[in-house]
Amino acid sequence: MDRTVVALDIGTTKICTLVAEVGPPPENSFRIVGVGTVPSKGIRKGVVVNVNEVATAVIDALQRAERTSGYEVASA
Repeated sequence: MDRTVVALDIGTTKICTLVAEVGPPPENSFRIVGVGTVPSKGIRKGVVVNVNEVATAVIDALQRAERTSGYEVASA
């Protein structure tokens, strides 16, 4: 695989992080190599009500994805 990409989804009920390897053109196929999912905290009805709780949940999801993928994530 040529590249690695990270996706972060911050929702009202859960926070998900995906780590994927992207194959060469022209297909640019994705291979999911890491996933981190945690219950959302600090968000109500799509609005951030506690930034610290959201940040903690995002870090937790990111660390889980790092552990399952073997990659260290620098940005998402």
